[in-house]
Parts: sequence; C-alpha cells; structure tokens
Amino acid sequence: KLLVLTISFVLLAEVLIYRAGEGAILVDAVGEPPLLLVTGKVSPAGRWSRDTVVVAFGRQAAEAALEQLGPRLIALATGEAELDAAFAALRDRLDGTALVALEPGLALEV
Repeated sequence: KLLVLTISFVLLAEVLIYRAGEGAILVDAVGEPPLLLVTGKVSPAGRWSRDTVVVAFGRQAAEAALEQLGPRLIALATGEAELDAAFAALRDRLDGTALVALEPGLALEV
C-alpha cells in the first residue's frame, strides 16, 4: 500500500526542512509547531521537542519518537494490524503525549 500524506501550510513565512537523524525529517515553519516525519531512529532534541507533532510511519518509529522527544502528538501512519499493536505498546507510556491513527482522507488540525 502507498500512503499519501498531504500537509498544508498557509505560507506567511519561510519553511525550513532539516534532516533530524536517520529516518527523520523536521519541517519548521514560523508560528507552527515543529513537524517531524519519522521512519526510523530519532536523535535527541533540544527544547523544541515537547512541542513537536510527529508523523510516525510504523510502531518502531513511534516508540523511538516517544522515548527521545516526548512530543505533543504522535500521529501513526501504518496498517491496521500494526496500529492495534502500537496502541497497546504505547498507551501506558504516553505521559501527556496525544496518540492518533491517521486514515486515508483524514484531516487533522493541530
């Protein structure tokens, strides 16, 4: 299956994109929370990590983001079978981090 992720920004300022570790891309737009797209390991981050919105492509990516960042939100982009396992593994460790499942056609505003 191919997952298409559409991210919309109202561009009033510059958008910067950084590599944030092996398998992670950080999208930084002024006035918006940092957006981190994660497929693998996540490097430890600075003070911005708690405000981050993470799109995790798989359970392992979500676990890595939760351990390293403690972000505001983790949006899981994975198949149904892995979703159940991911929610079961993460639910007791969230400590203030919101966890949602992305679905085709779902709009999520943060």
